[in-house]
Amino acid sequence: LASAAAAVARLRGPRGGRGLLRRGAPRPRRATTVEMESKTDLAPWEIEEETEDERQARYKREAEEMKLKWDARRLEEKQSAERRVAFAKKEKERASMYGPRDPIMEAYEDRMYEEARVIEVRRRQREVYERTKAFKLGKPLPSRGEPYVSLKPPPVEPPKPEEFDVSGWYDPQEDIEAQRYKAPESYVSPTGPAPPPRHLRGLPRAAWEDPPYGPPNPNARPSSWPKPGSLPARPRDDLIPESAAAGAAL
Repeated sequence: LASAAAAVARLRGPRGGRGLLRRGAPRPRRATTVEMESKTDLAPWEIEEETEDERQARYKREAEEMKLKWDARRLEEKQSAERRVAFAKKEKERASMYGPRDPIMEAYEDRMYEEARVIEVRRRQREVYERTKAFKLGKPLPSRGEPYVSLKPPPVEPPKPEEFDVSGWYDPQEDIEAQRYKAPESYVSPTGPAPPPRHLRGLPRAAWEDPPYGPPNPNARPSSWPKPGSLPARPRDDLIPESAAAGAAL
């Protein structure tokens, strides 16, 4: 009887006489895995049971998806090529009116505008603060100040691919509008003076080199092209090529 009682106690494990766990004793774990209960040593979700019809339907669906993917890529490449050709024609026509672009001076003017824009934004914030303070105190509102520089309008949604202008015609109104967003001539940048004119500077050097530009071309002459945006905007009808106008007349 004693040996039987000891065997029963060992089978019960850490439980007491009433079948409860002793305080601090770990609870026995009884767990099984799906691999132990499976005959293929795989979980049920790892077993692929695909019929021939399902396989053919999947092949057809993947082929259609691949076709749509490559059609979209070809359309994107076609539209990109049309835009590049239109941009090249547009720049060529602009160069015939204002001469070749000066990327160094354009980048400098853009940076000057961004610095002057900060001054204008701060001025407007101070103006709103002073007028709000005077209104709360019941005093007459101070007059509005003069804008230091014109602020660009917020960005708009770009045109859709099918509405993009690929005619290649140059509209001077773009440069006329861009002249409004320039820093005042009285503005002095803390980053340094403006770069010399194109005929007085050579190729740009590294940022740590001094002077920042190489020696100019001795045969270079000052530019006599008009300033971008100085020419009046032409109507859209004048931009139609002669061949197209002759075809329309016939």
